[in-house]
Amino acid sequence: MCCQLGELEAEAVDQAREYRARVLKLMEQLNDAQRLLGDQGSFCSTISND
Repeated sequence: MCCQLGELEAEAVDQAREYRARVLKLMEQLNDAQRLLGDQGSFCSTISND
């Protein structure tokens, strides 16, 4: 039983690491999208000021 518990714990740690990596990747993508939207916003204001 102790061995099974250790295996489950190791699996849970692996899943937590994968989840964390996925969250970090999504945060990076969100940051890129926000930056892109900010760039477009300043581009649109430049056009409307002409």
